[in-house]
Amino acid sequence: MHQYATLEDTLYFGFAANLTSGAAGDGATPLFDVRLCGAAADAAPVLSGTPTLLTHANYSDGLHEVAIAATAANGFAAGNTYLVFVTLTIDSVTPAAMIGSFRLAPVPANATQLSGDSTAADNAEAFFDGTGYAGTNNVIPTVTTLTGHTAQTGDSYALANGANGFVAIKGDTAAVKTKADSLTFTVAGQVDANIQYINDVQIQGAGVENADEWRPV
Repeated sequence: MHQYATLEDTLYFGFAANLTSGAAGDGATPLFDVRLCGAAADAAPVLSGTPTLLTHANYSDGLHEVAIAATAANGFAAGNTYLVFVTLTIDSVTPAAMIGSFRLAPVPANATQLSGDSTAADNAEAFFDGTGYAGTNNVIPTVTTLTGHTAQTGDSYALANGANGFVAIKGDTAAVKTKADSLTFTVAGQVDANIQYINDVQIQGAGVENADEWRPV
């Protein structure tokens, strides 16, 4: 019997034991060994165990069931084919037989969560199935090469990135603000000024009529 199963499945095989006379008999010390097909002749079995003797009244003597847990933890791998051998001692002899084989396929996966997060699984599906995923709060690494991108040129590019671009404008605006912040307005809308020159002529005086009038130096 050849079976097809998935990695992590449990496979079942059966066999019957008979006395040398031909009658059914239980025998003793049954054993099964599972071999990887194509392995070296002296390779150890992938898994060994004890078949179960069936004891219900409906079963005759000598009927056994072999259960094989074909898990990765037991040394099995997807894509491989395995043989199942059994032996037992009966009537002072130890006959052996190959009772079947099986091939394992990968475990089918349907991820409903990623790291315990069902929303992450839904977002991944939207990204890969072409329906589109508009990511938010995503951290994008530095992009060194952007394929299919048309390089920016022309006036808008120069305005944004040139010597008089946004960075330069920001610096100039900050400098103007610094100067403006240094002005004093005792009366709203009127700049406090200390006049020292008129038409390039230096003047003196406090502007007090008939006392300390403004006049050239």
